[in-house]
Amino acid sequence: MQDVDPTTNTLVQDPQTRIRRAFLNIRLIAQSEGASLQDCVRLTVYVSDLHRFAPMVDKVQAELWSKPPYPPRTMVEIQRLFDDDIVEIDSIFLCLGEKVSRTLRRRTARRRVAASLPHEVPPMLR
Repeated sequence: MQDVDPTTNTLVQDPQTRIRRAFLNIRLIAQSEGASLQDCVRLTVYVSDLHRFAPMVDKVQAELWSKPPYPPRTMVEIQRLFDDDIVEIDSIFLCLGEKVSRTLRRRTARRRVAASLPHEVPPMLR
């Protein structure tokens, strides 16, 4: 998720605000699926300057999560991000709302089909 302001569809200018906007966009998407930031199980944060932006990421994450436990996070410095951005965040959420329960039902059906296959099936599909 980039730090694009959803109302103007443009990148936010201030670095601290850009990082905050990227996390707020993640929260917005999570809420649209019935989840919250507390349902985040993994974060990968890509920044263009680790020494400069890592403290800002730490600060924003601490403010938005308000208290531990924080999700496991990997932060990586990337030479160049899309649109010469300074931050991009990849996140994984676990939410067990109605939309997810439909996904779980489909996954269960896939596992039944996979169990009937004669060859070795990856554990994720069982």
